[in-house]
Amino acid sequence: MGYSNMRSIAFGAILAFLPALSTQPAQAANGPVRDLITCRQVAETAPAEALILVKDWLDHGGTDDARLCQALAYFSAGDFAAAGQAFENLATIGDGKNAGQLANLFNRAAWGWLRAGDTKRADRLYTRALERTPDDGDIRLDRGIARTEAKRYRDAIEDFTEVLKRHPRRADAYFYRAVAWRALEDLRNALADVEQALRLKPNDAESQILRGTIRALGGDSTGARLDWREVAARDPGSPAAKAAAANLARLERVDNSRPAKKTIP
Repeated sequence: MGYSNMRSIAFGAILAFLPALSTQPAQAANGPVRDLITCRQVAETAPAEALILVKDWLDHGGTDDARLCQALAYFSAGDFAAAGQAFENLATIGDGKNAGQLANLFNRAAWGWLRAGDTKRADRLYTRALERTPDDGDIRLDRGIARTEAKRYRDAIEDFTEVLKRHPRRADAYFYRAVAWRALEDLRNALADVEQALRLKPNDAESQILRGTIRALGGDSTGARLDWREVAARDPGSPAAKAAAANLARLERVDNSRPAKKTIP
C-alpha cells in the first residue's frame, strides 16, 4: 500500500467494469485476434505484438474493444501518455456507457497521465470521474494520491478526509493522509493517522515504516528503531525489510555524527 508505488492498474478490473464493451465475437485460435479477452492476454505479455494486432483489428472495423486493448497495450509497454490519451478518448466518446463505466475510463486515463508526469491533466480527469460517481471512494483516494504527488497536500487531505467520512475503516486513507500531514510537517496529525491505520490493519509494513519515520522526525529515536526492527525481522529480504534496514542504518549514522555528551568530573 505504499504511497511511492502508487496503485497499479488492474487489467482484469477494467474488463470487469466494462462488460458492455465486449460485444464482438471471438475468432478462431489460428485466426486474427479480434476479441478483447485474447487481445488483453497478448497486451499483458507482449504489448508491442498486441499493438500490431490492434492495428489490424481497427483496420477491419474494430471499435471500443479494440481501442480498449490498445490502451491496455500502451500501458503495459510503459507508454503512459499514449495510454492516458487512449483511455481518455474512450471516455470522451461515451457511446452506450453508463456513469460507472465512464468514471472507470476517466480514472484509468488519469492514472496514465499521472504516470506520464502530467499531474494537472490527471487531476482534471479524476475530477471528471468523480462527477459521474461522487461516492466512489477508490477514485477519490486516487485523486488524493495524485494531489499528494503534485504537492497539493491540503487538497489531498480534503480528499482523504472525504473518503473517511464515507468509509471510516479504510486503513489506506489514513495512511495516505498521514503521508500528506508529514509533508506539511504536522507530525502530531501524521502520527495520529498512521496509528489509526495500524489499528485497522495491524503489522502493515508500509504504515509501520512511516510511523518509524514520523517518530524519528519527532525525536523519538527509540520508537523509530522499534518499528523498523519489527519490520526488518518480520519478513527478511522483502522490500519493506530492506527499507527498514536502510532507515536503521541512516539513524545510526545520524546518532554517531552527534557530538558525545561531556561528562562532568
